[in-house]
Amino acid sequence: MNREQGYQLPLFLDFNAPFTLEGFLGKKVDHILSMTGIILVCGIKASGKTHLVESLSKEAKRRGLKSHCIAADITCDLNSLYSIDEYDLVCVDDLHKVCGIREWEIALFHLANFMTDTQRKLILSSEKSPENLSFELKDLYSRIVSANRIYLGPFDDATRLDIMIKMAERKGFEISEEAAKFIISRCRRDMEEIARLVNEIEVETMRLHSKVTIPFLKKVLKV
Repeated sequence: MNREQGYQLPLFLDFNAPFTLEGFLGKKVDHILSMTGIILVCGIKASGKTHLVESLSKEAKRRGLKSHCIAADITCDLNSLYSIDEYDLVCVDDLHKVCGIREWEIALFHLANFMTDTQRKLILSSEKSPENLSFELKDLYSRIVSANRIYLGPFDDATRLDIMIKMAERKGFEISEEAAKFIISRCRRDMEEIARLVNEIEVETMRLHSKVTIPFLKKVLKV
């Protein structure tokens, strides 16, 4: 199996505003702001993506980092994406609005490369996961699909199933919809537990050289 290099379990946040960033995220603030490279915040409309991104930017400034936020919009001056040499953290909100626009994708590709190569932070937000966005530039897609992710709730069962299946794909193995439903019906429904189970199932698929079947899951989950 081809396992994704450097993959980290995503963060799952059931976001409610208003909040104090430190109070809501606790030590996760330190974890997020210690990351370098690309961080993708995913959540449905009105889930709090913009509020979280702007709050992280303000917190970075409070900690002495130079931070800049850009709203992805076709009316935005793209030169702002090429003039970021001085910033430690750049946030681009609403990535989904500019996917498929070549000029934006080229600018974002160069921005992603620069922030990654110089060990800085690029935080993007999107209503959709990158697997469900229509990128023209395959190289940009490969950068963003491998980003560290933060998922914002609330999470219904359909979202849990989708995230579980996508997590397995990113880690290099397959969980079918039938298998995902079997898992969901037999575990706690919080996303941290689901992420832990996907990680455990991955280990067992390699150890047992097995696909994720219902008999396999019964053995792994001991049900």
